[in-house]
Amino acid sequence: MFIRVVGKKIIIFVYVYLCSFQTFRKVLDAEMKKSHRSGEHMSTKRIRKEKKPVTEDEERTLWCKGLLGNKNAQCLLYTLYYYIGKVFGIRPCEHRQLRVSNFVVENDKITYHENISKTYHGGLKDLKKKGRVVTHYCHTENESEYKPCLVGMFKQYIDLVCDLERIADAFYFRPSKTDYKYENAPLGIHKLNSILPSLMRDAGLEAKTAHCLRVTTATSLFQGKHEEKLIRQRTGHVSSALFSYEKANKEQQIAVSTSVGPCVTSEDKRGTIKALDEKEDEIFDMSDAELDTLLSEFDWSEFDNHAQRNIAPEQMMLSSNTFNNCSVNICFNTK
Repeated sequence: MFIRVVGKKIIIFVYVYLCSFQTFRKVLDAEMKKSHRSGEHMSTKRIRKEKKPVTEDEERTLWCKGLLGNKNAQCLLYTLYYYIGKVFGIRPCEHRQLRVSNFVVENDKITYHENISKTYHGGLKDLKKKGRVVTHYCHTENESEYKPCLVGMFKQYIDLVCDLERIADAFYFRPSKTDYKYENAPLGIHKLNSILPSLMRDAGLEAKTAHCLRVTTATSLFQGKHEEKLIRQRTGHVSSALFSYEKANKEQQIAVSTSVGPCVTSEDKRGTIKALDEKEDEIFDMSDAELDTLLSEFDWSEFDNHAQRNIAPEQMMLSSNTFNNCSVNICFNTK
């Protein structure tokens, strides 16, 4: 009996709480709509800062300052982290899950085999799915020398870490501060996420987070006018979140603006709008007598002095035996 009474009270309390919560949401929703109608946007302060891609100029700066390359063990590690994130669209949290077995390095290409990611966990729910396979062609087979060559850097790094005892536990290992080698100590997720921010800071560039490399992948392919299917194959996106990563450059925005802007004539590129009252050519039938009457009544003062001196009105008269079943094109130009 006691349990039954307590249970009823709990049910009543939960019901009252839910009703009051729904009422609170309705009141809050109405107040937010009212503030938006008055021009006050309450949601602007809650929006996360938009992730920006690494531009081509910023990447060149990293190379010019020696922060990317293979001059030492740390530089080689940072270069592989940068281009694995950019070329294959790896999420920051997925770098720690990488292994050497994820990559197949050949003479001219690198193939990435996904084993686990945000959208592919490899469990029972993913039996009908397949991990994505992305092939990046570094250069053509005919090119004997290609710099910077990602294939050569991958081979160099794998040769240095393949004999480590914990090679099956990670892909990134701590670089030695004295020699060109790597210690048997995998890098943690926090250290990996700090690589790109430290690169941008050392180069004196705008701060970027680890997720900006994935944004760079989508933006570079989008600005290169590649198909959405190919972009999704690289990044692994299955939702519409891809659209937030595709950043349009100024040239693309100008092209869109031109497509929907005012129509202009082909002769005037400065934007003069074509006159709506411009008359088009007229085609009509006229007999010889009607044509003679038209020419005799025409105001010849519109012609310049040279035409008035050389052409007399009577010379323009057409007799009935001059033409037979012919069409005459007459152009009246007042300029």
